[in-house]
Amino acid sequence: MDITIVCTHLGHARGGAEINDLHLGSEFEELGHSVTYTFQRDKKRNPIEFDRRCAPVSCPYLYGISYDMPEPLGKVLRHLNQELFVRRLKKHRPALFRDTDMILTTGRPILTRLSSIASAPVFHAVRGSVNSRYHRHLRRADGLVFWGGCEESYEDPDMFETPYITIDPGVNTDLFYSYTNSSVQALSRDEAVPQLLFVGRLEPVKRVDQILQAASILRDDGIPFHLTVIGDGSQFESLKQTASELAIEDVVRFTGRVPHEDIPDYLNASDVFVLSSRMENHPIALKEAMACGTYAVAPDTGRIREMLDSENRGQVYKPNTAESLAAVLETVISTEAYEISTNTGPAQVAGWRENAEELIKLYRTVTG
Repeated sequence: MDITIVCTHLGHARGGAEINDLHLGSEFEELGHSVTYTFQRDKKRNPIEFDRRCAPVSCPYLYGISYDMPEPLGKVLRHLNQELFVRRLKKHRPALFRDTDMILTTGRPILTRLSSIASAPVFHAVRGSVNSRYHRHLRRADGLVFWGGCEESYEDPDMFETPYITIDPGVNTDLFYSYTNSSVQALSRDEAVPQLLFVGRLEPVKRVDQILQAASILRDDGIPFHLTVIGDGSQFESLKQTASELAIEDVVRFTGRVPHEDIPDYLNASDVFVLSSRMENHPIALKEAMACGTYAVAPDTGRIREMLDSENRGQVYKPNTAESLAAVLETVISTEAYEISTNTGPAQVAGWRENAEELIKLYRTVTG
């Protein structure tokens, strides 16, 4: 079977959605299917090298710029950028949707408009709640894939008249597992200092500035630590400036983008994985940290509390403020609570094969 995966940001970002689609694609291929990716590519904005079968579309990538704009202007620009992407797909890649058996779209719901040129069923990945005005686009899909239980946020019963499945983000357990030979030199020269780690996109929704503010509070309170920030995005330079203004640049390191296969080294060399997102559902970065047995501190949002079902794995904090985060981190560091996670071992997480198989089952249900 030929499968086309439409993942808007794949040419410029490696967040949870992009990692999900890459792993799904690999599992589809392992099951004997052929996979082609399509995504936006803007040569002026340092696209990521892509070594898989793909048919990218030349299109301005304006998401980074949009996050620097005041809302709602930024939101409008992101919507228009996605509209332009859909139009260019229809104009320049019609054969891609005509000569395939299954289409999986990841991004804003307007991607389901591609059904107008598709001969194959379109399945849309839903990764959180969306504004009700976009529900009509979701209903256009032949099938819906709710990630991480986010269907619970939809109260409209008509939404579930479309065939759907619910699956949890998987983790590549051949890559993400607990081991002890990871060098802490990747993080800090002082092995005695507790190592804090953030991994993710450096965009406003991730609120990395709040992690820096919490780090400043820890510094003022005399709590020893070192923080490593892994990732790239529109806020990379501004966050480095924030660290400088807070006078914590000597205990904070920004690595930029790191190959996904190298992330386990950082997780296994770290004591505490930290999140501060404004909203999350079932964050894959957190699941990868848990698979490595790394203690986690994260906000009480989405299904994070359910994921951290024991203080042996980590703690949630509420409200989602720098002060609240700093208070929990101070307790975790002073009591060395993260040592419990190391002794307990890694959490059990789902694999990608079963997710790929569930999607194939949904396809067969829709096509009969």
